[in-house]
Amino acid sequence: LKHGIDWGEQDFEGQRLADVALTPSRMFTKAIVDMTGGYDIERKEKAKLHGASHITGSGLPGKLGRLLFPRGLGAIIYDPFDPCSLMKYCQGIARMSDHEAYRTWNMGQGMVLICPSPEDVIAVAAMHGINAKVIGQINDSRRISINGRGNDGASLVY
Repeated sequence: LKHGIDWGEQDFEGQRLADVALTPSRMFTKAIVDMTGGYDIERKEKAKLHGASHITGSGLPGKLGRLLFPRGLGAIIYDPFDPCSLMKYCQGIARMSDHEAYRTWNMGQGMVLICPSPEDVIAVAAMHGINAKVIGQINDSRRISINGRGNDGASLVY
């Protein structure tokens, strides 16, 4: 262990490492329900979604690949969100490449939505206090290509 048994007491950017590591993740449920209309079949959707992937274990290429590859599709992620400083710190301690980090963690991408009108999704997300943007584009490559933002800054293909 890099920090030993008292790892959580170590300072990380002016806070206890444990407090930073245990910060709850953002929940996207209310925004997604608002976009789709949820269970209310009378309510018109605010944003049309073709797919959604909550990026957790198995990272962006694994989760997005499960959604796209069976349909013969792929994606190029040209403008991903930056991973948080704790993620980059852990990547450095583990001497983990960007390729492995993007396969393992979300690297800053909490939820990926596939949609025909990103401006609608971005507007609804903003109403819920969620920072959203277009990070890439679907294609027929059967690959996930990512302009990595980890410690290596590598271009990645899965």
